[in-house]
Amino acid sequence: MKRVAAKFVPRLLTAEQKQGRVEACCALKEESRNDQNFFSKTTEALSSISKDEFRQCFEKWNKRLDKCISVSGEYFEGD
Repeated sequence: MKRVAAKFVPRLLTAEQKQGRVEACCALKEESRNDQNFFSKTTEALSSISKDEFRQCFEKWNKRLDKCISVSGEYFEGD
């Protein structure tokens, strides 16, 4: 699924689009830290996934958010 999803992201982003991506990543990370119900809501919605799979998915998601922020919204593929 990562490869399919990556193809929908244009390789050449405008400065405004890059900044928007960085802001969205920062907002998601901030919400996950500050919303006391964030993890319980997410866990409830994804209850069909095993705890180990969920943990790995969440860790990968955080790494992708960090990567997006560190490259200032530039396009990237993979982990």
